[in-house]
Amino acid sequence: MDLDVRFTCRGCGECCRRYEVPLLMRDVDRLAEEVDRSFVRVLVHGKNVDPVLTKREWDLGCVFLDPEALQCSVHPHRPTACRLYPFALSRTPVEGGRAFVELDGQRLTLVAFRSCPAVGEGEPVHLWDLIALHREVMADEKEKAPVSDDL
Repeated sequence: MDLDVRFTCRGCGECCRRYEVPLLMRDVDRLAEEVDRSFVRVLVHGKNVDPVLTKREWDLGCVFLDPEALQCSVHPHRPTACRLYPFALSRTPVEGGRAFVELDGQRLTLVAFRSCPAVGEGEPVHLWDLIALHREVMADEKEKAPVSDDL
């Protein structure tokens, strides 16, 4: 089933410079097998600690983005957020999003980041591709070890 959204990446690299890229444990494990350098930093929001990809200081680009070729050096192993971009699936309603499916008892909202210049161009987005990736993410979330408030 196609959505009423089209997208084909232009390879402009804007997403690799504009956003913090959240990392799931599966992303860290997959990348750690491929690279032998530091690539994780943490953002702290109150009691929440979120791992994100490290950015270069001089241009705030992702450490894996080749600044000249605008290509990802770990593309086959890239994080889940990069695989989904410019889309996100949210369990809570998001302004500008569109609820499109109930999955595993949850009503999901599809959000397209309109700041991406390629949204609206190219090939139709296939709903089931996004759902399959969402299921992978949810499986990963269930595998996470609980975090203690005592730390």
